Amino acid sequence: MTSPIPESRNREAVLGAVRQALRHAASNPAERDAPAQASRSALEFPARGLFSIPAPGEAGVQRFLEECAANRTEVIQIGSEEQASAVLIKILESVMGLEPNPAAIPGAGPAGNTAVVAAGSEGLYVQDAPALRRLLSPLLENLSGRILWSSATACEENRAAGLTLAEALVAQTGSVIVGSDCGGRAASVLPELHIVYARASQIAPDLETALASLGGASANESLFDRASMASVVTGPSRTADIEKLLVLGAHGPRRLIVLLCMNA
Repeated sequence: MTSPIPESRNREAVLGAVRQALRHAASNPAERDAPAQASRSALEFPARGLFSIPAPGEAGVQRFLEECAANRTEVIQIGSEEQASAVLIKILESVMGLEPNPAAIPGAGPAGNTAVVAAGSEGLYVQDAPALRRLLSPLLENLSGRILWSSATACEENRAAGLTLAEALVAQTGSVIVGSDCGGRAASVLPELHIVYARASQIAPDLETALASLGGASANESLFDRASMASVVTGPSRTADIEKLLVLGAHGPRRLIVLLCMNA
């Protein structure tokens, strides 16, 4: 019967192999980098692929739309803030049980009329930002008891929807970046529906460029001075852990809608 190898000898053998490998890598940088370069070049292809970075401008917008379609993000292209408000009202009508009221839509009826909230609807969590207050202005009067503003408290689990601003958009992966100043990480995780208001000018070709754009020209403009963290959201929450069956809304929102203003 052979004796077991002492644990100390096993440990020394492993550490010795690691040291030797590190010395070899340091003395042969070209040989060390060759496999990584080969793998990277094999994955870069002209079609929509993870490592192909789109050009800025229209190509970046188109790539963002393609990636969003692939990851199940719903993108609604809009031309103005007024149109975004009208579209948002339509979405909330279906999600929160609002009674349809065309007069609540800007330009569609007498001023001062607002949609009515049906009894028992869950409500909306909103990042307290001037742009989002303007979008919701036709609904503020009758939604006042059902809107939870980020400036007042953290997001609750029973919110039917959450509305936040985008800090940046990533064309390469169809991702949305939101800062924790939108109400904390819960604002983009707890609601069943996450609605993001964004501008086409916020689309960056890749994540590195998007993160660099968040620095801002001053402390007030920098996300890193306003927020403790940023979340990169790529599509609705989903998992296929069990029997490889795709399930949406497993660990977060079941739907992600981006209201993309093309003229801003």
